[in-house]
Amino acid sequence: MRFRGPDRNFHVKIQISTREKELKTAILSLRGVPIVTLEPSFLMTENLLTFLNRQAGRDMFDAWFILNGAYPLDEAVIERAFENRSAFFQALLSAVRKADPKKILRDTGKLLNQDYRNRIQTSFLSDLERLIIKQM
Repeated sequence: MRFRGPDRNFHVKIQISTREKELKTAILSLRGVPIVTLEPSFLMTENLLTFLNRQAGRDMFDAWFILNGAYPLDEAVIERAFENRSAFFQALLSAVRKADPKKILRDTGKLLNQDYRNRIQTSFLSDLERLIIKQM
């Protein structure tokens, strides 16, 4: 969907899932219009779980973005998926330690600017590992 705003055009991405799953929602404002969306901590935690399931480069970048931004996570979702918070972050750490920077770059290259592409080739995995360890 495209909307014309006073400053610029912007896009709204709508994702529809047919999976049966308990969702936590919130009503947030988008340019003054109330919309129903996933509750932010639920969404961030689900993105981290998606990374563990798919281990795609774009999911790994999402994991870095979430942890680097210190977004709050949904502890109840973590506990349903893992025995405890420590086991969750240990699983993330294990996945990161097995990751291939070339695969991450292939998966994200067209989506990221040159600075991020350079970071993936140099310090991305060590930065992500440090962010995960900090959560443990």
